[in-house]
Amino acid sequence: MSKPYYVTLTGSRNNAGDFLIRHRAHALLRHLRPDRNIVDMNSWEAFSDEQLEIVNGAVALILLGGPALRQDMYPKVYPLVADLDRIKVPITIMGAGWHASPGTWEDSREYTFTPATLRLLQRIDAGTTALSVRDYRSLNALAVAGISNGVMTGCPALYIPENIGSPFVGFPKAGVKNLVVSPGVTFIRSAALEQQLKNLIAELQSGFPDANLTVAFHHSIQPDVLKKAYDNDQTAAANRQLALVEWLNEQGVDYIDVSGGVEKLIQLYDAADFHVGYRVHAHIFMCSQRKPSVLLTEDGRGRGLKDVLGGVIFDSWKKREYSVKDRIRQRVTRQRPERYVAFSGIAADVKRIVSYEAEFRYPRFSQPKQRIDLHYAMMKGYIMGLP
Repeated sequence: MSKPYYVTLTGSRNNAGDFLIRHRAHALLRHLRPDRNIVDMNSWEAFSDEQLEIVNGAVALILLGGPALRQDMYPKVYPLVADLDRIKVPITIMGAGWHASPGTWEDSREYTFTPATLRLLQRIDAGTTALSVRDYRSLNALAVAGISNGVMTGCPALYIPENIGSPFVGFPKAGVKNLVVSPGVTFIRSAALEQQLKNLIAELQSGFPDANLTVAFHHSIQPDVLKKAYDNDQTAAANRQLALVEWLNEQGVDYIDVSGGVEKLIQLYDAADFHVGYRVHAHIFMCSQRKPSVLLTEDGRGRGLKDVLGGVIFDSWKKREYSVKDRIRQRVTRQRPERYVAFSGIAADVKRIVSYEAEFRYPRFSQPKQRIDLHYAMMKGYIMGLP
């Protein structure tokens, strides 16, 4: 190669959000480090001898983005190689985050890494490059584990360099015309959260009668595509999504599958005036464009983002507290009770907030813009500090 290069490991299989992370992170690296080329590899594949040779020819190996800071991240998320000493170049993490449920701050104190993962983190921590994480709860989890070189940069997808310092974009003068609702993943295993999602869509449809409402699936709604992407049985997820699609057809609600790349995601949300939903990267995209968005959290990814961005972020559920009667019923019926208590009234809250924000010049919807500008300095510092 004509220039020294980084090797990035990214997890872009099917989820549009993962493709956005790679797209925005590579754009940041090209913008801030034009002295480096980028070689991208799949994070979920162990290195072949040929790939390891490419890695060891780089100036750094970057484990890039997503909820990859898992307790079992090595070798579960990043198989790398069995012997980490075979990797001769500096290793760093860029914009990775934890994955905890429900993801309270208290959970970050008890986020115990496996011995193998801790060895990888200690190897990275012993180097001269910081460990960049996407939220403060992830940062705390690292600190509790004894990893001292962490820095909270935010997710790379938050940053479009030419947008830094630009003003917040409110609603059009004529009101919301393009409204996007993003389903999450928890409704797949929870009847209560599936009903919450349906109620949200129906109430937003009636609450914003002049808007074109589109439901955006970030994972494919095609069973064979999901199975091929993740190389395992995705029957349950596919069936629940297809059932939701059938319901949307019955209700006359438009929907779109933006999975498998970043182009359709960008096109959809570029045209959106407002987003309400469960997808963290739908919220991140809208905030990066200085547009209004409401995020409903499913786990520690969304909860952690609220610490970073402020704005309008609601929890969508709480854990059910099982009574003695529940436990007896479970023993008799052999059926596990619903573990999620889904919150109601979200759509009504959204309508009230929209009215208030429009009247008082967006005191909450504009917060993410301010936080993004503030944290960009941290991301820039991290990238400029790379080898």
